[in-house]
Amino acid sequence: MSSISVACNANWNFKLKIWPHVPSGSGSVDISVSSTSAALTVGLNVSNLHPQMSVQSVSLNVGNIDMSFHGSLLDWILDLFKGMIENAVKSNLDSVFGSAVSDFITTDVNSVLMNLDLDIPINAPAPYNISEARFGIVSIPTISSTFVGISLQGDVVPLANPVNPPITPPNLPPFSPSDGSIYISAAISPYTLVSALYTYLVANTLTWTINSQSIPLGFNNTGAYTLVAPGFPSQYPNAAVQLNVAITALPTITMTTGSIATVVPMTFIFEAQAPNSTFVNAFGLNASASLSLSLGVSPSNNGTSYVITGSLGYLDADLGLAFTNVGTVNVPLLQALVNITFSAVLVPIFDELLAHGLPLPQAPGMTLTSPTLVTGNGYVTFGCNFTFDPTLVPEYAQYLPAVVPSSESHNGITTKLNLRGIHA
Repeated sequence: MSSISVACNANWNFKLKIWPHVPSGSGSVDISVSSTSAALTVGLNVSNLHPQMSVQSVSLNVGNIDMSFHGSLLDWILDLFKGMIENAVKSNLDSVFGSAVSDFITTDVNSVLMNLDLDIPINAPAPYNISEARFGIVSIPTISSTFVGISLQGDVVPLANPVNPPITPPNLPPFSPSDGSIYISAAISPYTLVSALYTYLVANTLTWTINSQSIPLGFNNTGAYTLVAPGFPSQYPNAAVQLNVAITALPTITMTTGSIATVVPMTFIFEAQAPNSTFVNAFGLNASASLSLSLGVSPSNNGTSYVITGSLGYLDADLGLAFTNVGTVNVPLLQALVNITFSAVLVPIFDELLAHGLPLPQAPGMTLTSPTLVTGNGYVTFGCNFTFDPTLVPEYAQYLPAVVPSSESHNGITTKLNLRGIHA
């Protein structure tokens, strides 16, 4: 900071220590400091997944100081010692400034940083309203003359037990300082999406029952299975058919330039309605379903931040017989049924969940602008600019003047985030 100017006033009084305590007097003094500069160097550390600052050096260079005394017939006495008093004030400014700034950083600023809300609820319908997105800094930021690189951990974890999933995040490439067209650039691996699938898989929410009325192509009655599985209608003549579908293991997500592919291990269990109206397992298929995933950026419901949303496209499924209780099953004849079940029934369910999206972390007072999302080799890159309005941050407001600019843009500061999943 340079060209610092400060103006203030103070009260003063003096008297002779011994009786009769004359001379004595009191009054006020106007103090002005100008042509002053200050320097502060801070380090960034990590504590409990939150950023913390430490003061490495602080200095104050007081240029000019002037004092004007008022209120007593004896002001001329103080004027005689004006130079000494100014030097004493200047010396105290030098010593007090360092401790005041250090206390402000370690107490006030670090308190704000430690209380940043890094747990963001995911606005999903039941039964998927069991999780939240949790972010945290996992290593000391990389700081250069042109960018700051931050490695964040981004998990989708259960609300009831928010612990890391047993998944190792992949390494992401280093930043390129030459990318100066946007002010926040975040590389995001599939880790965060896989952590969400793990959370829902463990909670047994990736299972669906397709009732008889919703099964397409007339396969909702055992009579349609004469060629597919002759023993099915023989054991359960003219019985209603129900289909249970489940994701059985974590999908594999592959990101390449311009596209995202995923392979999902699943089972399709065909059930027949017995005479007592209960449904019993007849046979089951293993399916390795291939889907395409498209990601985008949309405003959140409150309109103040953004979420990463997605949609699926069904490609095909490799089928195999998992078990049979009704004898021979001609699996290839069920391919059309599985295909239309995916396209017409399952993909809309996935799309509804993906539409709610992954909320992006956002600092208080910051507004993201002009977001973009580009798919690369092994990760997607989220980019945006931002504005910052300090009046929206209650913790900062006490330190602001009465009138401040309505908002302050990035001022040429390039912030780079390396989100490894958003280890991302």
